[in-house]
Amino acid sequence: MGTIFPLGPYHPALAEPLALRLRLRGERVTGVEPLAAGATGYSHRGVLELAEGLPLDDALVILERVCARAGQSYRLALCLAVERFMKPQVARKAQLVRTLFAELERLSSALWTLGEIARAVDQRKLWAGALEQRERVFAAASAATGERVFWGVARPGGVRGGLTLEPVRAFAEGAPGIYEEWRAAEAPGGALRRATEGLGRPLGGVVERVPSSPAHGPSADDPRRALPYDAYRILTLDWSPLEALDTAPLDVATSVARLVAGMKLSVDITLTCLEELDGEPGLPQAALKLAAGEGAATVQSPHGPARVSVTLEGDGTVATLGLETPCAEVIASAPALLMGRALGEAPALLAARDLCPACAEL
Repeated sequence: MGTIFPLGPYHPALAEPLALRLRLRGERVTGVEPLAAGATGYSHRGVLELAEGLPLDDALVILERVCARAGQSYRLALCLAVERFMKPQVARKAQLVRTLFAELERLSSALWTLGEIARAVDQRKLWAGALEQRERVFAAASAATGERVFWGVARPGGVRGGLTLEPVRAFAEGAPGIYEEWRAAEAPGGALRRATEGLGRPLGGVVERVPSSPAHGPSADDPRRALPYDAYRILTLDWSPLEALDTAPLDVATSVARLVAGMKLSVDITLTCLEELDGEPGLPQAALKLAAGEGAATVQSPHGPARVSVTLEGDGTVATLGLETPCAEVIASAPALLMGRALGEAPALLAARDLCPACAEL
């Protein structure tokens, strides 16, 4: 029969609440109780229903708080969805500022995931380093926006007022050094590469068919490249580091490599945006007279492509709001991910998958 091991909903191996019941034979996972439609209910808040009937400004606040690591992306997607049918002229500087803070969020999220992977493989120095580096992001964002996590930067037609870019500029000057630290850790012979090498490799030579996450999804699927929006339409980006990993085996070490390569891209975008802005944004708070309509937009969130759809009433209130992320599908893949593995591998495998029940159980 084997032993039943309850993993979660709250466990040091999990960054967010998720319940899995593992059947073990010795230390080997021989069975995983399936999840109901990829959801467990521990993070369900009825977010979309809360936003319906509210003014758009209030819906933006709610959607931004769906996830502390992807909220800026969702807020931007809602602004873009409204702009699809309102068709305002969004100033170039506003597009650059929105892109700048989206990449700042992406850097913070990548550091969180890398830190969780490092913790899972007992690389405590790297874990502590990731937390300290994220604090630098939070400090810069707090000084720039007045908010630690929920920055509220994007608004339909532009950006909010009261932004100052100097703190972000100061952080960005040291961002290449942060990337170099992680590049050294994941390079051959690096501490994180040694600790993750071989974890999660396909069993029996069979290639795994599981949903992508930002750590190992093909770069061609990234909306920043496939369907450019905001400043991504005007920036020249080097995708080659991610392209080189597209055909690599789906394992923890490759997930780390993709996160680090993505970090390099985000650092480059951040520095380019700041160079293009050449000083303070100097933009008043966006003022857009809302009208009835419906639209949708897809952006690249830290968890992967996310699509927001919205219908507005004539008075600017939200009639319907939708958010689609890859998170539910990724969570549903967790049982297959663990089958046949040693129990000790589970923390690293789950951390590398970047599971986010908050974005799956809306």
